[in-house]
Amino acid sequence: MGTREDAEKHLDAHWEFLEKHYDEGKLLGYGPKVPRDGEVIISRINNRAEAEEFVKNDPFCIHNVSKYDFIEFFPMNYTEGLEEFM
Repeated sequence: MGTREDAEKHLDAHWEFLEKHYDEGKLLGYGPKVPRDGEVIISRINNRAEAEEFVKNDPFCIHNVSKYDFIEFFPMNYTEGLEEFM
């Protein structure tokens, strides 16, 4: 895994990658964790296989800067207005 310095070198490309897919509607949101020891990406990707394929194109993955943990869930309840995203 890369260092924080490695991540900084590829940060702009990583943000551009995320913003592109956010604009396309594939991502619902993303941002750094607090404390800043990683990031959370909330997506509209249908399954784990698609998620794994998606991150292969992330500059952080291409340059082995970070590792990815995938958490799948089935939304059983959610607030009104989120129907479109669930």
